Amino acid sequence: MKKFWKKAAAAVTAFALLGGALPVSFAGVQLLRPSLTAFAYQTVTYDAANKVLTLHGNVDKQEVRDFLKTNRELITVNCEEGTVFPEDCSCMFMGLIGEPKIIGISDGGAVYSDDPRDLDWFSFVREFDLRNADTSHVTNMECMFRGNFCCDSILMNFDTSHVENMSRMFSYCRDNLTVLDLSGFDMSNVTDASEMFYVCCNLITIYADSNWNVNPETTDCTEMFSYCTKLTGGNGTRYSSHHTDGEYARIDGVADAPGYLTRKKTYNTVSFDEETGVLTLHGLVDKEEVRDFMCNPCKVRSIVCEEGTVLPEDCSGLFAFEYRDNFIEEGPNDNGTWSTVYDYKYFDGENCTIDLSNADSSHVTNMSGMFQGNITSVNFGDFDTSHVTDMSFMFHNCPQLESLDLSSFDISNVQNMNAMFQNERYIDEQGYYVLLAMESHLKTIYVNSNWDLNTEEVDCTNMFWDCEKLVGGKGTEYSSDHVNGEYARIDGGMTTPGYLTYKSRGNQARGASVTLGGEIAVNFFLELHPDTDRIRVTGPANSAVPEGTFTFENALEYYPYTAGTPREMTLSYPVNATQAGNKITLEFLDKDGNPLPVYNAAGKRVESGLLTYSVQQYIDDTPLYSDNAKLKALVEALDNYCKAAHNHFLG
Repeated sequence: MKKFWKKAAAAVTAFALLGGALPVSFAGVQLLRPSLTAFAYQTVTYDAANKVLTLHGNVDKQEVRDFLKTNRELITVNCEEGTVFPEDCSCMFMGLIGEPKIIGISDGGAVYSDDPRDLDWFSFVREFDLRNADTSHVTNMECMFRGNFCCDSILMNFDTSHVENMSRMFSYCRDNLTVLDLSGFDMSNVTDASEMFYVCCNLITIYADSNWNVNPETTDCTEMFSYCTKLTGGNGTRYSSHHTDGEYARIDGVADAPGYLTRKKTYNTVSFDEETGVLTLHGLVDKEEVRDFMCNPCKVRSIVCEEGTVLPEDCSGLFAFEYRDNFIEEGPNDNGTWSTVYDYKYFDGENCTIDLSNADSSHVTNMSGMFQGNITSVNFGDFDTSHVTDMSFMFHNCPQLESLDLSSFDISNVQNMNAMFQNERYIDEQGYYVLLAMESHLKTIYVNSNWDLNTEEVDCTNMFWDCEKLVGGKGTEYSSDHVNGEYARIDGGMTTPGYLTYKSRGNQARGASVTLGGEIAVNFFLELHPDTDRIRVTGPANSAVPEGTFTFENALEYYPYTAGTPREMTLSYPVNATQAGNKITLEFLDKDGNPLPVYNAAGKRVESGLLTYSVQQYIDDTPLYSDNAKLKALVEALDNYCKAAHNHFLG
């Protein structure tokens, strides 16, 4: 391979100059034999318990090199505040070069691969956090991180305004490094950037900003991006072996200015903690800001919302991790053209949990394709879906999910649930089946008793496609014969099979009415929380309720909870005609007297924890919600009767 062995020899020479030790073979890798002399390091300190090397003061490069050559357990390198890097940082963190891969045996001995991707390196550094380093005096960064093949994170706030040489700076960071943030890098004085990212085989994104001003006519950019086969610019420009020098060493622009770099943005409604992998949403969320983190592999492990977070009206694709082609090779066709070969599609990022319990979703109308990828759990809390019309592909290809709690969902306005839980493992792409996702692990979908889906009005095509492990609350197992909406209901067993499992959100008023007989009574039609054991009722005192309060005890005994079945009961409170305006209040408690959550008939949580209703509310509500002429006339008569009684008895 062009210049490969010349450069490999130069690297070995550089090690000899730096360390002066003879190499010893260890498992096919050239390791430098540790010196027998004990060093008293002045500018580096090692925490053996946590495997952290800390740099401080005016760093002595030789101390760093000596330590990295002899230590085989190092995990993290960081800097204290006030750390100053030397003018010459060349090879400071470089790994130790090994041998190329043996690909055969000949009469002359072993035959070594000439593919630079097959060269072994020796390094145990997994993370560099150098954000505290002062690099304002540095002029040479040649081979600074070269050969850190297992490193997955390099964090920098480097001042590179005086740097002249960045050749091979990140070369052979081969196996785990997927993102480099070079925003702030000033390239104005750099004259050599050759092989800067050479053989960074898994590097996908390089962030830069307006300070990045590489001019290939004045800067040596030879093979700058060679073998960066997964590299993709911010606007989608993919790696090509035809453009490995400096012509694409720019921020990806429109079609006439393609590049391999991605512009680093400033975010107003999201913040990302690189150490913990937590993406935090706040304020009125900008969908495109969230999408930036879904489309670029930044190891998002958790998504949370601050109090007061408001989701946008259009949440389609909001938390859908992008899947991308896995590069295999690029080469010529018989007709002289070139083609790129990919084997399968995979999702970027780590396994991720999502907590939306603090999010205000009351304005959301579109949740199509909202989730996709390696998501292991979603906490919706009291998620408001009362205005949502589109839930198509909402959990499409989320194979890691084992359960979904949709007990807060109001689907009364939903028109499209096409492929809502679909797990599409394969797609046909130009005559070839392409692996898209692993098998679905979804076993349980919880909904509340408000889930009432009319499959004649809602598109439920392929709603449960390939959800092979899904089981309803009464034991109904998935069947490929029922992948549309016919089983999109709470499982009722043999008579009304379904794939869904009932879950109570809390104590809920299913409705209220007024009884007119020998007396007037306010009736509550209730769905009880599984833990509700008593109901404290308060209202106006009268002959039926002299003290104006009573407690319904032992609700668990009289209305026992059966898994998968709502606990329903009706509770009445008698009043006289003069008490039409008096409110009756219900409070729900568990066996220990602790209050339990309460929801109104619309499914909205009642923050006070109390349900209230009165005869007057019934009188006021009926004309708004009923077209029954006879009922309206009866309620009007009741209203007149109560007013007359109030005037007569109470003046």
